Amino acid sequence: MTFYSLAFDGSMREDLIYARADVDVDGIISFGRRNRVVGVSYSTEVRRAEYFNPAIQSLLASLTKALPGHPSLDVIDSSVDENKLLVFASGDTDTRVYYIFDRQSHQLKTLLVIRAQLEGVKLATMKPVNYPARDGTIVPGYLTLPPGSETSKGLPAIVLPHGGLDARDERGFQWLAQFYAARGFAVMQTNFRGALGYGDD
Repeated sequence: MTFYSLAFDGSMREDLIYARADVDVDGIISFGRRNRVVGVSYSTEVRRAEYFNPAIQSLLASLTKALPGHPSLDVIDSSVDENKLLVFASGDTDTRVYYIFDRQSHQLKTLLVIRAQLEGVKLATMKPVNYPARDGTIVPGYLTLPPGSETSKGLPAIVLPHGGLDARDERGFQWLAQFYAARGFAVMQTNFRGALGYGDD
């Protein structure tokens, strides 16, 4: 999938905004109460964002560095003047947190911790992996090992396929994978043929 701008001046001119050859560009990033489009997102091994607005890109890069574990960040909402932002932080080994960031005072305050009972609990890392199918096609997926395990050798394993025809797994907090990993299982999630985001072919 690619993104274009369309002129409404009668010419209906299309200009390419962003495209990738390896995966679909599947998300538009809007900002503030006016829903200004400031970027697009796509998922390779992890979800990534490309910002067309340098100020927003610089702001989120600074906030990411300031937070433990450098999670991925999304600006969910803002005040009308865009001085106060509602920021959502997520990652595979954290419990996901909402913050309020004041752009004038540069203060970042915790608003809400999702699954607060897991704070301080060592969670399993979700590792991107690839494996060849029978015909040689490389299939991407994720392997979650019990916390502290370096290898899956000798571990019982669970294959956890995603549902739906228009779905895929992404790297991030997966409660069911964490549940099984905490009980000693290696958990394999695979983006099999037909998984969303890898193009029509």
